[in-house]
Amino acid sequence: MGPLESLQHFLVRLQQSAGTLLKIALRSKLLIRLPAPKSPRLIIMGNGPSLKTEIKNHGDLLAEATTLGVNYFANTEAYTTIKPDLYMLSAPDFWVDQVSDRHKRLRDQLLADIISQTDWPMQLFIPVAGVKSAYLKQQMRQFPANIEVISFNPTPVEGLQSVNHFCFKNNWGMPRPHNVIIPSLMLAINIGYREIGLIGVEHSWLPEITVTEDNVALVHQKHFYDSGSSKSRPMHKINRPRRLHEILEKFMLAFQAYHTIEAYAQSRQIQIFNCTAGSYIDAFKRRGIRELLR
Repeated sequence: MGPLESLQHFLVRLQQSAGTLLKIALRSKLLIRLPAPKSPRLIIMGNGPSLKTEIKNHGDLLAEATTLGVNYFANTEAYTTIKPDLYMLSAPDFWVDQVSDRHKRLRDQLLADIISQTDWPMQLFIPVAGVKSAYLKQQMRQFPANIEVISFNPTPVEGLQSVNHFCFKNNWGMPRPHNVIIPSLMLAINIGYREIGLIGVEHSWLPEITVTEDNVALVHQKHFYDSGSSKSRPMHKINRPRRLHEILEKFMLAFQAYHTIEAYAQSRQIQIFNCTAGSYIDAFKRRGIRELLR
């Protein structure tokens, strides 16, 4: 990269940093208190198909480990056997009004299961906007005392790396949270877990994208709890289906975010290991789950 290109790159990043600081001033809660880590190591459980095999083969180790569950994990039998110590709900679908009746039924069932089945201490992470929403405020009134709700800022942070890392460390924002694993990783780093393992994060959606004769882009997102019942669906953007280029952009930003997170983790002397066989994520070192937990 020549001097002119370097200057242009710097100016673009500087402009992004200025925009980031403005977004933080407008959207972020400036004082976020995170809990202390429960152990040196955390296992983040995505809901990809391979999680079923990991639970079958290593359920005993996972039950003893410090774990984090995401999204609809609480609707499964594994929830009460693994008993995750941490839980992440990051998508606006869990609290905004502008979602389909199907999503409303799913989230109602999820929260009912969390309320009725959680008889162990658990930290539940929800974005600041979610904690303030009328829907979740009503639901949280029913939470038992052993569920601790902790808010965080999902404000997108981009620009100069030094500015980004400063914002990350202060919990003001994170790389664009285009999926639940991104905030899970960022919170795990900032809480202070020294080793973070990822299971059930295939992210192998690219071959699962199709476009109908009516030009509707579909993605077949498989989960460990689907039992073969999943099917291709549009990927919605709050109130409408995403177009193909928007789906690909979302995936690109997610995979890019993992490299940003890896650089941040290294700056904090924290190791992230991808323990998911066949995962498309190319940012983290690979290691088997049993090797990590032994």
